[in-house]
Amino acid sequence: EATHGWWKLSEYRLKSIRYVFAIPNFVIRAVWEVRPEDWQHQGPGDRGWENVLQKRALGGEKDPRRGFTSCNDVTDSLFPNLVNKSVAHAFGEGQAKRPNVTYLDKYRVRDLTKAGQEIFWNVDLR
Repeated sequence: EATHGWWKLSEYRLKSIRYVFAIPNFVIRAVWEVRPEDWQHQGPGDRGWENVLQKRALGGEKDPRRGFTSCNDVTDSLFPNLVNKSVAHAFGEGQAKRPNVTYLDKYRVRDLTKAGQEIFWNVDLR
């Protein structure tokens, strides 16, 4: 549930994300394949909506948060060798607290490659 939403993501990122990794405490637990049409805006009745409204009332949280509805769990079919694997090394030194999710897209590949960090997944995004 926490992996499915709600995240601050720009519109251009939504169109390129192919996989979403659940990574609590830097350990991969699940992976979902997500299509652009699977994304939705957070709204009334969604987890955390009241907190967003409070932040907006104080002048913060202006951008919409998004989550995905995909149930296409590809953990065992595409990423079986990554389940329960630590990926702390891929996030760099001194990053004690990171989000429990990461999005796999061409921008993430570019950023990790530029930083000289290891690519931890086993699929080709080209």
